[in-house]
Amino acid sequence: MMQRGPVPDPQPDALFGCLRAFGAQKIAATMPSDYANAGSGLYEESINDTKTMFNKDGKMDADGAKNVVKILDQYSTNVKDKGSTIDLSKTYTTEFVDKVPAE
Repeated sequence: MMQRGPVPDPQPDALFGCLRAFGAQKIAATMPSDYANAGSGLYEESINDTKTMFNKDGKMDADGAKNVVKILDQYSTNVKDKGSTIDLSKTYTTEFVDKVPAE
């Protein structure tokens, strides 16, 4: 297997540090080219726009969950035009992440 770029340390602090430190162009360049099938510019833009959703503690906050539904409501064939009927109190939880022991 060929390596395209640096492999981040699998520890959460190192991973999130890499996400914050590397530019979208560098991250995109290390990913398989077929990930950018809509064009490299759009792929880099999407990476840049989504970097902020990764929290250091590994949790997605409630506003992030609302945003996911909003996006899926626009583009997902499974959710399109149904987002307003999704009750996040029944589908979103940090329960399992909260149970992971701190190191």
